[in-house]
Amino acid sequence: MKKLLSLLTLPLVTAGLVACSSDEGTQETHRFEVVESSGSQSSAQSSDSAEESDSTDREPGFGSQPSGLKERDAEDFRATGFRYETTVAWGVRSPDGRVSCSLHEGSQGPWCFVGFENPPILPDPENPQWEANMVSYIEGAGFFPKGVVDAGDQVPSQQLEEGEKVDINGVIFEAPSADEFTVQVQDHHFTVKDGGQFSADTYPLKPDTNGYAPVGTVCGETDTNFGRQKVFVQTDGTNCTTAMEIVDKYVNYEWDIKEVNTRGILELDGWKCSHREPEFVETPNPYARRIHCEDLSGIGRVILLDAAHPEDPKHSEN
Repeated sequence: MKKLLSLLTLPLVTAGLVACSSDEGTQETHRFEVVESSGSQSSAQSSDSAEESDSTDREPGFGSQPSGLKERDAEDFRATGFRYETTVAWGVRSPDGRVSCSLHEGSQGPWCFVGFENPPILPDPENPQWEANMVSYIEGAGFFPKGVVDAGDQVPSQQLEEGEKVDINGVIFEAPSADEFTVQVQDHHFTVKDGGQFSADTYPLKPDTNGYAPVGTVCGETDTNFGRQKVFVQTDGTNCTTAMEIVDKYVNYEWDIKEVNTRGILELDGWKCSHREPEFVETPNPYARRIHCEDLSGIGRVILLDAAHPEDPKHSEN
């Protein structure tokens, strides 16, 4: 019996989601429960005591106080030209140009291209854009980062200047400074500031109360023969608790000499783990291989990426 030897050190591939539009962003459904923040949970638990306290002692929610920003007219951002003679749409761009949002009449929220400083990693196995390059709104759930290869035509945008805000059909865009831009829909919001740092009330992604999580969630970390690695969810609805148990068994498995193989293939408790390339890598490439563990029923799947630099080196066929 002996530990599985290191196979090859492997670079990481940039990958992502397919073409996206504002309609896709608003109609997408998820097989996981949206997790309430600790703040919202504690607020619900203490509602009785909060009602009894003086209103001046309450902490105001996001956007609950006047921002002091100059109000712009939504018409300033409405798209014009031949293509928009029969379509009502708006485009809003941040002061520094890092964020450009498109919004169509009738949609529940915008979709925005974002110049992330540290892009969220979304290792969808079917798509080659793993670094997020946009944020889209999912009705009732909030804003989520996405990676797209081709998002289609973007609505021409007008710049929202520093110190301004605009309300377009209930979607609020604010630019408190030249390096801060916030988009809000109802109780959900995201902000990009300080040179591309991203935050949102729905991010970082987390498992729900039952352990199920969307693509891009980090279930945890583990030590492997390749160093410390993060365990990323690859398919919506993966159970992080189960996945971490499988990964732990795999990386600590005592291999019999007859079991050792170049791809590290091993089946454990209804899951199959191995070292292999993502599906979009068309030709065998040892440098693109990573540890994958997949539920044989097709419900869950994770991939292990370098903990310190999951984005570097990127998957490459070169």
